[in-house]
Amino acid sequence: MTEEKSKQNISKSIMGTNANTTDSSITMQSTRYISQNYLILWVDEKIDPANKGYQNTLEQLQNIANEVYTFTQRDECVDFLTEVDDRKAFLIVPDTMGQPLVPFIHDIPQLHSIYIDCSSNTTQEDWSSHWNKVNGEDSHRTCWGRLGILLFKTGQYSKAEKLYTALLEQTSNDGSRAAIYSNLGLMKDHQGLYQEAASFYEKSLEIMRKTLPAGHPNLATSYDNIGGVYYNMGDYSKALEFYEKALQIFGKALSPNHSLLATSYNNIGIVYKNMGDYSKALEFYEKALQIDGKALPPNHPSLATSYNNIGMVYQNMGNYSKALDFYEKALKIREKALPPTHPDLASSYNNIGGVYDNMGNYSKSLEFYEKTIKIREEAPSSNHPDLATSYSNIGSVYYNMDNYPKAFEFYEKALKIREEALPPNHPDLADSYNNI
Repeated sequence: MTEEKSKQNISKSIMGTNANTTDSSITMQSTRYISQNYLILWVDEKIDPANKGYQNTLEQLQNIANEVYTFTQRDECVDFLTEVDDRKAFLIVPDTMGQPLVPFIHDIPQLHSIYIDCSSNTTQEDWSSHWNKVNGEDSHRTCWGRLGILLFKTGQYSKAEKLYTALLEQTSNDGSRAAIYSNLGLMKDHQGLYQEAASFYEKSLEIMRKTLPAGHPNLATSYDNIGGVYYNMGDYSKALEFYEKALQIFGKALSPNHSLLATSYNNIGIVYKNMGDYSKALEFYEKALQIDGKALPPNHPSLATSYNNIGMVYQNMGNYSKALDFYEKALKIREKALPPTHPDLASSYNNIGGVYDNMGNYSKSLEFYEKTIKIREEAPSSNHPDLATSYSNIGSVYYNMDNYPKAFEFYEKALKIREEALPPNHPDLADSYNNI
């Protein structure tokens, strides 16, 4: 009763949108929320509540934020911001007002991020090089896309999806639509909704194939993302097909030591590993490690990925001491470089737990699996297939300890998630049925 005890690291990019949106303006009411501790401030001396563009913009903000406030005067905004308690504020301001305002408020602790609306014809300095809370120079077309990215990064998937859906309805620009579909695919991917993710990624790819040259790096990223979804769905031959398309482009477009090239080697290696071709897997993993070892500092997370992936191959070959050696190298880096709830840290704990399970050290195995569970149960998506993997792994340990009621309890938890999240022909679903 074996169970996959590892997780790949696939390169995915959140592409900025250039969607045309409504006229900028804001007086905001509260309806929904980004997060209970976040609010949006909009300051613009040209705000006109009777303007239809303002009304449309207000409606969209109210779809994603619990508290939204507007100001026409700089001092009103500053006074409000300094009185905010433990919440974080996101400020939207036109460039003309931003020049005098940003230096004045930048260091206020409650201010999380600033979005500059560069709608004038005046050439601006590179805001983000002077002020680290400024998320680049935005126009009407990109500010909403950046807010969508922010929602995604804070785990507010449903709010981000509403915003991106609204943007899709408002733009006919091919580049913007491709980027939005890609971002929607990325969110569904992170939620474990792989069939929906594939649909969005393929819509993005269809547009890019029509508008970009065949060797454009954005096409490679799209192939890479689709390959990752097929991998997660257990269709390894399709995953390999798309990963190889990505590698073909990256190999021509990038320098020999580029990190994306290393990521492509890693992705292809993990597919070969899951197909049982361990010599090919090691070949590609070692190519990735060769790049990362030269290009990255010794505690870089990507270097941990290479160690982790090589450990997976040795584990599958039955060389548990070598596997543990590489897994521990990966864990040492991740514990220093990543926050304590990062999913890659959960993967490291999971993999080490798997090796101890293979070695018959069940108490150590449970210790590491329980660290994994603690992280994954607190993730925004409570029904992610990775959590099912953790439940199944713990079930296997209890089975090996002859504690069959506890094994059955965890196997059932895994099955419930997999029946909801995975296609009916996924090999992990077959494993769950077999385990029970």
